[in-house]
Amino acid sequence: MSARHSPKTISFIMTAWRNGTSYGQVGEFLGLTKNTVTGIVARNRNIGEARAKVFKPATGTKCKLKRRTVVTFDEDQFAEIRQRAVKLRTSFAEQVRLLCEHGLEA
Repeated sequence: MSARHSPKTISFIMTAWRNGTSYGQVGEFLGLTKNTVTGIVARNRNIGEARAKVFKPATGTKCKLKRRTVVTFDEDQFAEIRQRAVKLRTSFAEQVRLLCEHGLEA
């Protein structure tokens, strides 16, 4: 099941890939699957010049850095937060987070 692609098609794919176009975009333009384009690039990668390095800023990161805040409580505040957590059926940590967001007013 191998399809032969013309040298012109392969040249176009390699040029687009070197310019930073994604496999999916090239495939969509040519009516090919992303995997077909990936295979063509893999087999012809060493022909011609190397791919230009294109650095694109991340639009949405999956992992955000967590900001940590150190909070200290006296025994009365600790007991009050613990009672509130039990009453609302949430964790102690969740109650502390909510208090930090709203100004530590227990």
